[in-house]
Amino acid sequence: MSNKEFKIGDVLYNSWGYDQTNVSFFEVVGLVGKASIEIRPIASDVVEGSEGFMSESVVPVPGSFSDDCPVMRKRVDKWGAVDIYKASYGRARKWDGRPKYSSHYA
Repeated sequence: MSNKEFKIGDVLYNSWGYDQTNVSFFEVVGLVGKASIEIRPIASDVVEGSEGFMSESVVPVPGSFSDDCPVMRKRVDKWGAVDIYKASYGRARKWDGRPKYSSHYA
């Protein structure tokens, strides 16, 4: 797949979990060749009023990079997603602009 569907500043998300739902957001910081992108993890914020029992909705905070998180170079697959981790739960795709459900143990 080509990286043409991405531009610098786009946000990707990854949602996974087993007893809880973890959500991670990433921002595109570079385009490499024809099929790769460079991304960095970014912070998220809780959507006000979305809090429930050990859950909430979260949205990304573009530009909120952590100094200790390096740039990751990832190849875009034929579905427009990238592998974040070396596991089946580690796929990130372009964020659709809607808050994402997240849960946790207190």
